[in-house]
Amino acid sequence: MSTDDRVPAELAEICNRACHPEPAQRFPDVATLRAALLEYLAHRRATAVLRTASRQHERFRMLLDVVIAMRSLRRRSCQPPPSDHIDKA
Repeated sequence: MSTDDRVPAELAEICNRACHPEPAQRFPDVATLRAALLEYLAHRRATAVLRTASRQHERFRMLLDVVIAMRSLRRRSCQPPPSDHIDKA
């Protein structure tokens, strides 16, 4: 059975198995279907936490890169120019 692209593949697989035309291919009972759905929900929550943590990590890395670049620029601007660059007027 085809599904909407907005439906996560794992959930579509559970639904397709539950609605399979051959009874032998379906979940053996409601408890097994329920367990599959609960596992999907737990996995979905864990995946959402991972995505959030990954986004926060990326933002932190970008901020850290900016801080490092700013410190590098500050160090360069505070150093006197090399002696061979001094204008002898």
